[in-house]
Amino acid sequence: MIINVEEVAYGRPASQALARSIGQAQAASALAPVTVVVNSNFVGLGARRLLGSGQLGLAGIANVSFITPFRLAQLLGTDQLLATCPLTNAVLGAAVRQTLAAQPGPFAAVAQHHATEAALAGLYSELSNVTPAALERVGGHGAIAGAAVLLHRAVAQRLGRFHDEAAVATAAAQRPLLALALEPFGRFIWYLPAPLHPPLAHLLSIVLGIAPSTVVVGLTGDDEADAAVRRACRLVGVGPAAARVAAPAVAPVADHLVSVSDADEEVRTVLRRVLALAEAGVALDRVGVFYPAPSPYLAILEQQLAAAAIPANGPSRVRLADSVAGRSLLGALALPAQQWRRDRVLAVISGAPLRHGGGAVRPVAWEALSREAGVVAGLGDWEHKLDRHRQRLLSRPARPADATETTGDGDHRVGEVEGLGNFVADLAAAVGRVGEARGWAAHARAGEELLARLLGQDSHRQHWPEPERDAFEGVQGALRRLAELDDIEPEPGAEVFRRALANELDRAGSRNGRFGQGVLYGPLASAVGLDLDAVFVLGCVEGLCPTSQRPDSLLSDAARAEAGGQLELRESRRHDQHRALLAALPPRPLVAARWSCPGASCGAAAVRCPLAGSSIAPVPEPASPCTPPTSNGWKLRWWRWWPPSRRGW
Repeated sequence: MIINVEEVAYGRPASQALARSIGQAQAASALAPVTVVVNSNFVGLGARRLLGSGQLGLAGIANVSFITPFRLAQLLGTDQLLATCPLTNAVLGAAVRQTLAAQPGPFAAVAQHHATEAALAGLYSELSNVTPAALERVGGHGAIAGAAVLLHRAVAQRLGRFHDEAAVATAAAQRPLLALALEPFGRFIWYLPAPLHPPLAHLLSIVLGIAPSTVVVGLTGDDEADAAVRRACRLVGVGPAAARVAAPAVAPVADHLVSVSDADEEVRTVLRRVLALAEAGVALDRVGVFYPAPSPYLAILEQQLAAAAIPANGPSRVRLADSVAGRSLLGALALPAQQWRRDRVLAVISGAPLRHGGGAVRPVAWEALSREAGVVAGLGDWEHKLDRHRQRLLSRPARPADATETTGDGDHRVGEVEGLGNFVADLAAAVGRVGEARGWAAHARAGEELLARLLGQDSHRQHWPEPERDAFEGVQGALRRLAELDDIEPEPGAEVFRRALANELDRAGSRNGRFGQGVLYGPLASAVGLDLDAVFVLGCVEGLCPTSQRPDSLLSDAARAEAGGQLELRESRRHDQHRALLAALPPRPLVAARWSCPGASCGAAAVRCPLAGSSIAPVPEPASPCTPPTSNGWKLRWWRWWPPSRRGW
């Protein structure tokens, strides 16, 4: 049962409330089990580090677990679903393709496009969390919505022996003797509730109703931004009847806004302030830099943090498709569709440390020889022109010893031409075996053979950087996952296999750095629930933060509203971003916000000038600050926070 509910501001007040709740749960025994349900693993890691540091009044923590709602569902429900298999993205994509081929409906004109497959797969993930009654109402709202719901049901029929996240949560909620299974978890603390899918919300409501529980609700002080959190609490049953301690929540503001010319200067400005903080004694792991959209900030942050030698951790911009193994395999498989153009073949050759004939390829020499031979495109062109160039080199008379090219050099060039010709022929044969394979398992085996032919055996990769070795294993894992699709899609073509492989490799590789070591950077949404000393938010410009609203071509907000709150509205994403932004700024006493105006005057242009190319960083107080503007109902006052004790400028 829910014993008490505490409403607090994000940041240090939330951390202190968590420490109090753990202290109360372990008042009788320091080893009493406590389970903290958090929105993300990073929130759990950050809370664990802070609780163990002694800054929150606890000497340390023991027997305290941090898990996400879905992980809780897995622990309670997976053993109830042993007769089915977990649903993967590869399986879902295959089911969508097969359904589109059998009954495309209004999607017939774009059924073969990968964007259609991705959009319908994403829609399936959303609709799988909706009850049948609500799904019926959504399907009745227009022809497109009806067709989408029909396709969703057809896909669900093909996935009868697979279970998704909603099925795991439902199985956990229906587990026999659930109260007995919850005993090892001890006291539950739902820390900083966030929006949940209905099946997870239903499970959590049952768990918190059975086990002794505490809820620490984080609020920003803005009613629209907090609406999603309050709705999630109502779904789980955190209502007025629970004992509640409410602290007055005031929307936090930030200290300074600085306008710069572009995103690169934005990041440089922030990093200069990060170095100043480090010189003032602020630990780098207490500093966070967040952005509303990965492009262009993720790449710029990675480059400039490395150039400044600032320790940092955050998501990697390198996806598996961008790794040595990923781009080599995808590049080779794309060559038939590209007519074996010389530039594309040389791009594959020069893009990775490829192997051939027991040694490394020679991209520089082969590029020059293929250009001299006049190769343009087509396997016939490669064979004919390289053979003609070899004959020309053999028939060339010997040059004097003082000439620029000796007879030995000519023999060497003949060998290079033969090596290039053999490489292209062997590559074409290996790629052809992938295309001629029948079934997913055969395609995957041929793909693994092609990968090994291109990059050699394990011994040749021992000197590779660790992230590249991990990425190689990730590519192999993607091929193995595709090998399991024969039951869903028996006869995929070569292009379907290549597209499915590209989708599997379109995900991030390993994370840069380790959490807690150096400056933390990442998406703005990841800042919710973290307790940091200094926060910088990049990209606070119109179109990024707040984000531009684009209608959903499959399900409009009007159709989504028919689900009675079980589907997220596009309009609500703006409020979610606002909540993330306010939650990133801890509510402590702040210096009044000042606006740096890049214009020559602060007249009518004052409403717009702070938005153009804005960056978050402390700057000297301007002589003539602009009046903070408003945009989309947001008061633009939430740019940068720094504790008063740290202010040194």
